[in-house]
Amino acid sequence: MHSPGFDGSGSLSLQMLMNADSLYTAAHCALLLNLKLSHGDYYRKRPTLAPGMIKEFMKQVQTSGVLMVFSQAWIEELYHQVLDRNMLGEAGYWGSPEDNSLPLITMLTDIDGLESSAIGGQLMASASTESPFTQGRRIDDSTVAGVAFARYILVGCWKNLIDTLSTPLTGRMAGSSKGLAFILGAEGVKEQNQKERDAICMSLDGLRKAARLSCALGVAANCASALAQMAAASCVQEEKEEKEVQEPSDAIAQVKLKVEQKLEQIGKLQGVWLHTAHVLCMDAILSVGLEMGSHNPDCWPHVFRVCEYVGTLEHTHFSAGTPQPPLTISQPQRAPGDSGLLGDPEREDSAAEQNLEPESSLSAAPVIQPLSIQELVREGSRGRASDFRGGGLMTGSSAAKAVLTLSTQADRLFEDATDKLNLTALGGFLYQLKKASQSQLFHSVTDTVDYSLAMPGEVKSTQDRKSALHLFRLGDAMLRIVRSKSRPLLHVMRCWSLVAPHLVEAACHKERHVSQKAVSFIHDILTEVLTDWNEPPHFHFNEALFRPFERIMQLELCDEDVQDQVVTSIGELVEVCSTQIQSGWRSLFSALETVHSGNKSEVKEYLVGDYSMGKGQAPVFDVFEAFLNTDNIQVFANAATSYIMCLMKFVKGLGKWGLLSMPRDSWGPRPG
Repeated sequence: MHSPGFDGSGSLSLQMLMNADSLYTAAHCALLLNLKLSHGDYYRKRPTLAPGMIKEFMKQVQTSGVLMVFSQAWIEELYHQVLDRNMLGEAGYWGSPEDNSLPLITMLTDIDGLESSAIGGQLMASASTESPFTQGRRIDDSTVAGVAFARYILVGCWKNLIDTLSTPLTGRMAGSSKGLAFILGAEGVKEQNQKERDAICMSLDGLRKAARLSCALGVAANCASALAQMAAASCVQEEKEEKEVQEPSDAIAQVKLKVEQKLEQIGKLQGVWLHTAHVLCMDAILSVGLEMGSHNPDCWPHVFRVCEYVGTLEHTHFSAGTPQPPLTISQPQRAPGDSGLLGDPEREDSAAEQNLEPESSLSAAPVIQPLSIQELVREGSRGRASDFRGGGLMTGSSAAKAVLTLSTQADRLFEDATDKLNLTALGGFLYQLKKASQSQLFHSVTDTVDYSLAMPGEVKSTQDRKSALHLFRLGDAMLRIVRSKSRPLLHVMRCWSLVAPHLVEAACHKERHVSQKAVSFIHDILTEVLTDWNEPPHFHFNEALFRPFERIMQLELCDEDVQDQVVTSIGELVEVCSTQIQSGWRSLFSALETVHSGNKSEVKEYLVGDYSMGKGQAPVFDVFEAFLNTDNIQVFANAATSYIMCLMKFVKGLGKWGLLSMPRDSWGPRPG
């Protein structure tokens, strides 16, 4: 490949800028375009393409999360080269079933699923049961026509359907603790109240069915509105501002206010109280969330809202000392006559013994299968007609089991998202999760994913939601991605470009438990990558890996504890993975160069070392020594300038602290 504007002279090699990251990403984009054109039979028919295709291609290349060193003219020329030449065809690819299972084709398909809108079309090939190449070939024409007709009807009446189903949920008590008390039946059993409660339950039941129908028909664009209504109705937040209102002077009003406050605390006095309709809605959202979110990223905020609420319920219930309900533990492959479910009637009389010896019960059966929400609802409706529209209450043990089941579903949803979503869908998932985390940590949310010189906004307090921070989910998701053996480097590059800037923001948060966790995530992610991957020549991804440390130190918004944690983390990474750092040395030295002492009368131990104990040099000089010991000339040349600038900074610091007057051997090794 050579860029337009270069002549064919021998001086071309002297003007080339070797950046393997850019070439690697551009090659994937070019081959993916080639595959889509081949799949659409473009190279045989040569139809006129939509004028916006070249803009889409350029956007895909430029927003890949990698610093592109190519000009716009170069990318345009690459696009036209792909249109002119069927590179995959020249290599022997003609779209046969055997060809579609080739590793290269699978890797290209896992980028965006060839823009498939079918169910499972945005999952990775290893996780999807329906390949984009075979969609529509396994079902007859009448079924396809029926699905298309049903989809047409659903799209046409969707807005009116949602407006009608949402009417009972948009009253004065919607989404409030008063509304929760109302649907829980705490305002009495008046006939009018009962009718309104039934209307709310039927409305939520209709929304659940609409969401599942959208998922079944593959109409993800519509599903977000249904999920939004269900999440708003089910995830009821306590209205804290009402507590600050002064008590009215009227005696009757005072009694009414106290009753309302009592109802708001109904869940805290006797454990978690849940309405069946709310539980079924949260279950429906978590069930369809992965599929709908993979096609429409606007669905993710509502899924995350449910996950946050479930985490809050779990923390509220079990932090109050409420005992954990017994789990149903089963072995799916049992002999027909075998006895022994933990929840069987024969064993219910020994429940107390089970609670006293949970470890022995758990060891007896290794497979833990908590009851589904439908089974819990059916279990709670024994003795009366089972109503899956959600007309009952769940209290005590049944509510605790429901919370545990929903929590398990939420955990599985995040695991499946990081393991199964293709690159485009995974990028949408991480982007929306980043925005959700920003809304928890700051008073404003940014749409960009680049590093910023300023924080998103004023810092929020997280004391009331420590157990449900999306930051923890985001860090765990990134760790799971870098540990995955099924995702290529392209996926890790893109995901890191989305996650890393927010980890920098969180590291500068004023609350220590947030900043400490953010820096720990960065350290763990870098450790995973460096210990499992050797950076090839001319790649610069490791430089991007260490850039969060550089940005944290350059922002100067972090306190001394965070700075100490960053420097300590750098020292540990150098000690364990010095030979794998490669291009990361430049960002590493840029981070160390901006270390500030803070209190001028206090000298950090990692800057000067413990000389009284006979230590030969300061810990930070171990980093310098590790760099000097590298045997890679290219690595040394790329970071030599940054190393010298950083070394000068610390040598000047030693002079300022009066350490240069000490014997030479006490503050560092002699060169050579």
